[in-house]
Amino acid sequence: PNGEGVDCVISDMAANFTGDRRTDAIRTINLCEKALAFSIGSSCFSNNDIIHDPMFEPRSNHVDMKNWQERGLLRVGGKFLCKLFSCGKENEKDLISATKMHFDFSFTLKPHASRNESSELYLFATGFKGNHHSNQ
Repeated sequence: PNGEGVDCVISDMAANFTGDRRTDAIRTINLCEKALAFSIGSSCFSNNDIIHDPMFEPRSNHVDMKNWQERGLLRVGGKFLCKLFSCGKENEKDLISATKMHFDFSFTLKPHASRNESSELYLFATGFKGNHHSNQ
């Protein structure tokens, strides 16, 4: 509420590729969901189990785990950007719905520099509404 948090979270994570495009895309969507939960808090999805992952373990005993996991690290008004690979709307809907619910503006785009045959997309969201929207 008082300007705490980071201005922007950018995720360029991708899972180690297996060679199966659909599997690789779904695994990368999962990483995007984890990045969003890291950014805006564990309640951004109906299934809060997403946050229970070694990726979210603190490296210091000085981190208040419960506080940052519940509210995330992004400040109100902040931005989120992640790279994903298109794998069908049914697999992307939770991630996209969460950004539409928790941000003022959210959209996906395919950069001009991306090869036509690539399923690479970017999800950009701006205007984080804060955690008071988490339970709506």
